[in-house]
Amino acid sequence: MKSALEGLRVVDLSELLPGPFLTSVLADLGADVLKLERPAGDTARKTAPGIYEMLRRGKRGGMVDLKTEDGRQALHEELAAADVLVEGFRPGVLDRLGVGPAECCARHPRLVVVSISGFGQTGPLRDAPGHDNAYAAANGALSLAGDGDQPAWNPGLPVADLSSSLYGAVAVLAALRERDRSGRGGHLDVSITACLAHWLNPRLADFHAYGLDDRAAQRAYLHDRAGYGTFTSADGVPIAVAAMEDHFFTGIVEALDLANWRDPRWHEAAARRTVAADINAALRAAIGALDGEDCLARLERHGVPAHRVLDVHEALALAEPERVDTSTVPHRYAFPVVRR
Repeated sequence: MKSALEGLRVVDLSELLPGPFLTSVLADLGADVLKLERPAGDTARKTAPGIYEMLRRGKRGGMVDLKTEDGRQALHEELAAADVLVEGFRPGVLDRLGVGPAECCARHPRLVVVSISGFGQTGPLRDAPGHDNAYAAANGALSLAGDGDQPAWNPGLPVADLSSSLYGAVAVLAALRERDRSGRGGHLDVSITACLAHWLNPRLADFHAYGLDDRAAQRAYLHDRAGYGTFTSADGVPIAVAAMEDHFFTGIVEALDLANWRDPRWHEAAARRTVAADINAALRAAIGALDGEDCLARLERHGVPAHRVLDVHEALALAEPERVDTSTVPHRYAFPVVRR
């Protein structure tokens, strides 16, 4: 896959995470990416230097001052030979500078321009500032997160930002495919809030199917799933278990000798949903009485999805033991898809 996008030329004006992560995906797939920073540099240089260094990997670099005529001309010279322009300014900023998406598309008809912003290029929130948790609040995702009654957005990963990076990359590839047919590029409006909202569709489908109309019922359905969660062994090993399907639940009953849950009526997921708290209490007790290795071995023998919760250093060493220094957090993977 390294050379899949060989010959594709990308100009990246974006900063921080969403746009640069998008262009890093394209670079990992073989695209030639030129990152052009404003004179003050990408804000991530100071606010997130580790992320900045990771996301400039595999890219060429340069500086451009779009507030000057020379800078705007330099950008157009790069765009004349480019296929894709990625920008993450607030809507209207590039227009005021004279190098907005419409102008760039008019001067370079084959160019695909990607604009990533918090709330999209139009609408009442287009000028509003935001970060990951604000986007999750605006699209409903945050209402489902956290423990107890208080929503708390801390999944450990900036999923709103990263969702827009991947949707943006997919949109670029689709736009290039369309350009193969039409000969013309175009402007892609990527809203971070809308991208994360699209990830809510599987949840909305479940809520509709089970008639879960209020937030408390929705949160209970998501956070109190029978046989699904993280449990701690007697020697303190955290173990993630996912025994949602009927055959997996049967397996965990046998693996942990849960005699009270052998009755065939609990072999149906619908029945287990009504006693999820009781089932999970039984799992906590059973796993809490076993050593971690013994518990994991039992679950493995019965085909139950389970894994010890690894920290990032452990996961890196397990995945790439021959070249990982676990005293640091290196750039983990380029692009995880393998084509055989």
